[in-house]
Amino acid sequence: MDGATGEDAAIATSMNNASMQIGSAIGLAALVSLGTDHAAALQHAGADPMTAAAHGDAFSFAIAAGVTAFGAFLGFVGIRPAPAETPTMPADTRQRVV
Repeated sequence: MDGATGEDAAIATSMNNASMQIGSAIGLAALVSLGTDHAAALQHAGADPMTAAAHGDAFSFAIAAGVTAFGAFLGFVGIRPAPAETPTMPADTRQRVV
């Protein structure tokens, strides 16, 4: 959205919101699937269903924490703002301030 012009600001904002909603839905679905699979594997190995469900939830939270930490790391080291360009005026157009 940083490079969007005034005409494209509404479209850029709506695309940002839509991608946030879709990404959240896909991420939640993946975490639930991983937790459920982990709980099913534990239950198949002979664990109590409540214990297996608790461990599946803990596994999902651990994966989410790892992905969040990785994203924070990438944001810290990978994203650097571009230096701002200072506008300069040609010497002949400068006005003398009195």
